[in-house]
Amino acid sequence: MKKIYFALLSAALILTSCVEHMEEVESTQFAGIWAVVDEYDMASTFYVFDKGYFIEYNSIDQYYVHDEIIWGAMRSPDNFGKRYKYSAEDGFLCYNDYFKDVKVNMIREGNELIIGEQRCRLITNVKKPHYSKIALSESNKTTFLDDDTKIEWDYQIVNPLYEYELEVVQVPQWCGDVSVEDGKIYFTVEQGIETRTGKFVLSYPTAGEMAIDVKRGDMDILAEDTYASFQYMYDYGSFSYTVQNPRKGASPVVYSSAGWIRALTAKNGVVSFTVEKNDTRKSREGKITLSYDEVVVEFEVTQASQSGYGYWIGEWLFKDQYGHQQKVRIRENIFDSSYRMTGYGGLSNEFAAVLQWNADNSQWELRNQVIGYEDLEDGNASEVWMYGGSKSGFKIPENNGPICHCVKSSGTAHKLYTYDGTVDFISLASNCNGEWTGPSSSDYPEFPITINWAGN
Repeated sequence: MKKIYFALLSAALILTSCVEHMEEVESTQFAGIWAVVDEYDMASTFYVFDKGYFIEYNSIDQYYVHDEIIWGAMRSPDNFGKRYKYSAEDGFLCYNDYFKDVKVNMIREGNELIIGEQRCRLITNVKKPHYSKIALSESNKTTFLDDDTKIEWDYQIVNPLYEYELEVVQVPQWCGDVSVEDGKIYFTVEQGIETRTGKFVLSYPTAGEMAIDVKRGDMDILAEDTYASFQYMYDYGSFSYTVQNPRKGASPVVYSSAGWIRALTAKNGVVSFTVEKNDTRKSREGKITLSYDEVVVEFEVTQASQSGYGYWIGEWLFKDQYGHQQKVRIRENIFDSSYRMTGYGGLSNEFAAVLQWNADNSQWELRNQVIGYEDLEDGNASEVWMYGGSKSGFKIPENNGPICHCVKSSGTAHKLYTYDGTVDFISLASNCNGEWTGPSSSDYPEFPITINWAGN
């Protein structure tokens, strides 16, 4: 098989311009653009007959010519071609190439032009897409796991031509034994612990090249959750996990440095454990560590106390009578003095609201406050506020003004109460140079708001 390698037509833009902008029709039957083709209709030399001039363009690449179209031409020209004054008389092309007079047979037969021993095809258009296309199956693996030692890819050539065959012209160093036959690509993958990436490059003469990124997959532990909170009672807990790209002979190991986290097991993709009753007056935090070979993931466990400051540590659900709700997480800020609250309105650790704790009254309160800053596209910074909002219209927050307070009830549900009857909900707003943006109405829970435990 004759192997033909090609990329993009260097003279594509010039030829396109000639096709689209030829100002006058050549007085002879040879006017236009002609591609010098081989037995496979591939061309790298192009002739233009225009206004008495014969112009020759040469490309280092080869392109398929079909239906008066050059296929796969995308690159701008590298040269401007050779230009000669010519005449066509009695079946001969006559011109001077600057060194000698040239006289060669030239006959037109339909859309073909025979110049000496050269067969030329008339060109009326240039198209960027290739005539053929390499199509890979969507089921082909491109991320290889530990057991993937021998890989098989399915492919097909859309609009195949002649005896051309697909070739693999680039292979990652960690892949080998590549073969192509009967619509399939076969290769092997070198095994190892470290992550490897690479690229396959496939080539077909009338389809160009196709690059496929491949990866020998990471070994990793994927966990649905990495945090759980518990009230002070004895309780059971669990985390689900998945080992990505497991290794032969490896098994999960789970442990905790916190003595109150017990009965740890890791089995069938689930870490199970128990937490002892918290008899202290302070909340506590511990970690569960799951390791698999050299990969480690940590789970954070928080347990509240039965009363006092530590009672509010954990996850809570703010809900009103209309069904509006917000899940928040309350963590220690300054022991026996303040908390940090995230989750409300999607607040992250960067934008945490501070709750003040009053041990004398056994209650916490929330006040208007700046919770962070956002950089704007114009270079300015905007203050992000948490404040007491009103349904009657946008309400500019009062600096450090009180919004609400919460007192522990005798039951499991607690209430948030407003200090000010004009406050309808806890809202968020931005302030940039005195320009406030915030909601005039909200789906935030409206007062009175009920608080229920939302942890494990």
